[in-house]
Amino acid sequence: HGDVFYALLAHCPIDEGEVIANRILREVRESDFRLGDQRYPVSVSIGATAINTGVETIKTAITAAEVACEAAKEAGHDRLRVFTQGNIDLLQREKDFECINHIQRALQYGRISLFAQQIFHLQSDDEYQHFELLVRMHDDDGNMVPPGQFLPVAERYQMMPMLDSYILRQAFVRIAAIKIPEGAARPTWNINISGLTMGDESFQFELEDALDNLSIAPDSVCLEVKENSTSNQLQKSRAFLEKLRDKGVRVALDDFGVGVSSFTYLQNIDV
Repeated sequence: HGDVFYALLAHCPIDEGEVIANRILREVRESDFRLGDQRYPVSVSIGATAINTGVETIKTAITAAEVACEAAKEAGHDRLRVFTQGNIDLLQREKDFECINHIQRALQYGRISLFAQQIFHLQSDDEYQHFELLVRMHDDDGNMVPPGQFLPVAERYQMMPMLDSYILRQAFVRIAAIKIPEGAARPTWNINISGLTMGDESFQFELEDALDNLSIAPDSVCLEVKENSTSNQLQKSRAFLEKLRDKGVRVALDDFGVGVSSFTYLQNIDV
């Protein structure tokens, strides 16, 4: 599929498979691809695994090969990586791939849940309705998966814009449906957003569209931007955050003080 090809080598020991894979690498590297007068270099990354009695299904074997191929790409392309059960780095990648599949299915089947944690002002008796929305995921068996197990994987594999968009839509629909009694204080809802997501143009459009069409008071929403965002992400999202603040949306820094750039954020974003 796409630019991915699978080869099944029947009755072939893994060491012979490595010889064949390296020959493919060499032949692709030495191939002469031209378009007009321009010559273009071509490369391929290969992941390999042995299929033996320890492999339950062909899907398991394909996943192992994909994990090894991803490692080959990250190592610089034009090389071979072999998946073995003793390779701790590749085993971690296999767990990551499994987690990615869980996240994709959870989004597809609506197995992402939001929990509201109330925030109290300890030095005041004033009515103070403030909540932080926290995310949980349910796996295929219905077990709850804490965010520490799947959010780091989503961040590593650039899945946060997709996940944050889903969370935002769910949060806004629920916030818009809450009936506030007359005279009661309107709650403020803190929603965590990845720095990678804040710089994503499609997410920015979706957020503005939701604010305009779901009858949500902008000052009831507080976006918590993670401090681990890179400076590049910060610059991309700075103008958008200022635009949101002009609409009345509040902006906060999540995990402030844990990084070396804490005060850079204060200098660049009005929070």
